[in-house]
Amino acid sequence: MEGFTFTKPADEVAKWEPYLRDEEGCDIVIALTHMPAAKAAGEFTCSDLAETEAGAKLDGIFGGHAHSHQNLEVNGVKIMSAGWNGRGLAKMSFEYDKTAKAIVEITTTLYLQNDMNGDTILPNDPLVVNVEVKALIAEFAEAAGPLFRKWVGFFGKPILSREDQAVWATNAMWEYIVNETDEQYILLQNAGGIRDTSPYDRKATDAVTLGYLYTVLPFDNEIVLMDMKGSDLLADLLNVPDADLGSAKVVAGAYQKDGKWFMTGSDKEILDDDTIYKVAGNDFMFVVNATGLGGDSFNFTNGINPFYMGVPLRDAVIEVLLARAGFDEPQDPPYDLIPDEWYIPAIEFVTEKGLMDPASDLFWEPGTNVNRAIAFEALYRMSGSPAVEGDNFPDVSESDPFYKAALWAKATEVSEGEFGMFNGARNITRTELAAIFVRYLSKHTIDLQPTADLSGFADVGKIPQWAVEEGVFEKIVGTGIIKGYFPTELAPVAPATRAELAQMLMRLDEFYKLAYGKGEDDAA
Repeated sequence: MEGFTFTKPADEVAKWEPYLRDEEGCDIVIALTHMPAAKAAGEFTCSDLAETEAGAKLDGIFGGHAHSHQNLEVNGVKIMSAGWNGRGLAKMSFEYDKTAKAIVEITTTLYLQNDMNGDTILPNDPLVVNVEVKALIAEFAEAAGPLFRKWVGFFGKPILSREDQAVWATNAMWEYIVNETDEQYILLQNAGGIRDTSPYDRKATDAVTLGYLYTVLPFDNEIVLMDMKGSDLLADLLNVPDADLGSAKVVAGAYQKDGKWFMTGSDKEILDDDTIYKVAGNDFMFVVNATGLGGDSFNFTNGINPFYMGVPLRDAVIEVLLARAGFDEPQDPPYDLIPDEWYIPAIEFVTEKGLMDPASDLFWEPGTNVNRAIAFEALYRMSGSPAVEGDNFPDVSESDPFYKAALWAKATEVSEGEFGMFNGARNITRTELAAIFVRYLSKHTIDLQPTADLSGFADVGKIPQWAVEEGVFEKIVGTGIIKGYFPTELAPVAPATRAELAQMLMRLDEFYKLAYGKGEDDAA
């Protein structure tokens, strides 16, 4: 890898341990590593480091990677590791004689998760936030935020467990391989390489962000393709128990039934003979280490004509999700606007005109019920946000974001309020919106006549009596601003949604163009 030099841990210890003691005056030298603490086949561990000439001079070693709780002493060197994700705390205490310039005693204590809430862990020196480290993390988070908030598609299925996630990601990789090669491959992935992103409560319609994908697939391992005999595929990979692997296998393109393996799609049995199959994995699993096997003890050694696609697993998933969603590139938030849905033109219209805002930085919430405050705020903006004076509704304060909209609605009599109150937080029904639009148009010198025929709607009997007397729907349906909820239903008492309000505002603009040759925002 250009620009990087990879050295052996013992060589680095041999370089830095004497430098720290002799040049920096350090009394105690500890190695903080991400190597497994205990010995493990095929890996250089903290225990192996302690057995080297250089490693034996260390006063302590902290390990990681293996997700294990360890409190060891190897070759006179204390070695500890504390599990994973906060599931333990490894404490190494030194008694040091400054006069003799020597360590008198080293005490090690390993706390498991359930033992970490007592006063015995750090009774005198409670953990405090390192403000410099916190600021550094915040700096990187801010820089990466715009990229990580972009989204590439939808999950398409519920993700309720880590196993669900591993299968979902592996199937997306497999789909990429099939699309690129037009061949039927069998893909194997090591579940350990598909990282934990709990809690697992993702819905099929939830958006997949780049931040999520960089978390679940952080290693930039790339896809490797090869041919393999059926006998080798079964013996070396598919029939190997997960207990004999460093990580459970996840398979796409093949499935197991009654102890036999079959190809996905064709349902042909994978034969234990010289039949050649298309097989794929990743470079971590493929590259042989000291054990004679690949990473996590996967055995691809009998692969024929291996080919590195040069595509990281994460990028393959991104390409598939973009294609499924119909995106050309990752999208900025909000995450809940589905391409080609009926509301997209309307939301684009109200966004461009500044009539409505997303519900939050990340979600537009098209299906959420809309309240009175948002409805009147949209019409106020459509009128050009004019300056208005006078008394506001009693339940509206100057600190309310809709203060000016409520004042405008009262002053123009677009809203009479409810028993003298504005009730901005209450959801608004389709009938109420119809009445508001009629009043709004009246204030803009358009007196609508009750000319629409409602006989085709099966639920006209549900229209509130006051709206019947005012001919609200007969007036507004004729403009096309409000149409049937379904071809034969007005849904008069149903609460209006944010998407429906956006659609009505767009139709109001179209109505003005037909009536005056200009949009409502221009007419204001």
